[in-house]
Amino acid sequence: MGAKRIGHFFAKGGSALDGIQQARVSWSCRRCGMTIYTNPGRGRRRQRCATCLSSNWLYHQSAIELKRWNDLRLLAAAGTITRLEHQPAFDLKVNGIHVTTYRADASYYENGRFVVEDTKPPDFMDDLAKLKIILFNAVFAPQNVAVTLHRAGR
Repeated sequence: MGAKRIGHFFAKGGSALDGIQQARVSWSCRRCGMTIYTNPGRGRRRQRCATCLSSNWLYHQSAIELKRWNDLRLLAAAGTITRLEHQPAFDLKVNGIHVTTYRADASYYENGRFVVEDTKPPDFMDDLAKLKIILFNAVFAPQNVAVTLHRAGR
């Protein structure tokens, strides 16, 4: 009895490990957006982009996240969204005590409203991610900010 495979991801019934193992890690060039699927490395031997020769890479945990990031870059270039930021970190404090840090996939302004976005495959989200999103929504509710889940394939 195994999980039913749909594309690169497993449907309900699959374990978190199944989803993690199926995610395809990728990097995109910060300047031109070219994608590579091998670690560009660090330091002196850092790989350069074949298109623009930049050595500044953005890390994406899955191909779905990479696709959404490229869509957001196009929206930013068109002027639909502004102040696009890749994987912003938010300190989650309750009664002045630091509980954890939530790292979203992207944040931006759309029509003057601050949007925090996380991309998840359909029917897959681990318990830690659910807990951090709930805590983020509770902590930032007074500022009228909530995590927007972008479900790929829907």
